This record gives sequence, structure tokens and C-alpha cells, in this order.
Amino acid sequence: LISSAHPSLGLFPNLSTICLTLSTLSAHLTMDSVGPTVVDTVAAISQLVDLFNNLPNEPPSLYVDIEGINLSRHGSISIIQIFLLPKNRTFLIDIHTLGQLAFTTASASGTTLKLVLESGHIQKAFFDVRNDSDALYNHFSIHLAGIHDIQLLELATRNFSRRCINGLARCIERDAQLTM
Repeated sequence: LISSAHPSLGLFPNLSTICLTLSTLSAHLTMDSVGPTVVDTVAAISQLVDLFNNLPNEPPSLYVDIEGINLSRHGSISIIQIFLLPKNRTFLIDIHTLGQLAFTTASASGTTLKLVLESGHIQKAFFDVRNDSDALYNHFSIHLAGIHDIQLLELATRNFSRRCINGLARCIERDAQLTM
């Protein structure tokens, strides 16, 4: 999997665009004057999913992180955070409240969050997708597709030892010249 993400293989021709987006993500988040929007109703999830229609894929438009208690097949999902780059907006989907409805509620166009997450045509960026994917699959039968794992991209393009992977804080310190 790591070698398949290497840019010399041509699978990620816009890796520099993704890395640039990661380095500017912090600035975008501080510029979001509205603040994060909590999505905790069926109507709100429907409206949110409508925003995902016709998004550009280079760089990915959706930056996703999942939080939970012991996030895995053995734990639970509490919140899905989505940063929508083209709109410069952050959304917090309350999975604890919505449960399965967060993934199965259709938008006006008939799209669901499950369809977005499973679409290979909608590019999504995660950092270390392993536990997120495990939890989504085992709790909600979601098969993620169209994923750019920024942690693996960093590992594949690293100019020093690839013996172990770095966490987000370390990657930001080294690659984005930001501090946490």
C-alpha cells in the first residue's frame, strides 16, 4: 500500500498540491469566521450532503477526521469532522445523536453521506485512516473509497528513514513548518 502511493508511480500526480493544502489548512480554519457548524438533525445532514455535489477533486475538497471512544470495531464513533475546502467551512456531524441516520439520510439530490464516503469519484483526505475505516466498516458497513491518506503520502515522499510512521503533529512540524 505504501509503495502504491509513491508519486513516481504516477498515482498521485498532484501530491504537492495535497501537501500545500495541508500546510494552508490551519490558516483556512482560522479564517472560518462562522466557526464549526454542528450537524445533529436529519434536516441538517441532508443540507450538508447537498453541499458535496460537484466538488473539485484536485486538491481533495473534503478533509475528514473521526473521533470516538476507543475508535475501532470495538469502540464507538462520536463525531465526524469534515472541512469543506471550497466553502472554507467546518462541519461536526454528531453521530452519537444521529446514529445510522447520519449515513442514510438522503439529500434533495438523493445522495447520502454513505454514498459520498464510498465514492471513488469524490476524493477525501484523511490522516491515518486505519481506525476511522475500521470503525465505519464495522459499525455502519461503509467501505471507504477515494481516500488520500496524508500520513502515507508523507511516508512515501519522505527523504529520511521510513522505519516508522509519524503522527500529525510531527508531520506538521517537519513538512508544513507549523507548530501545534
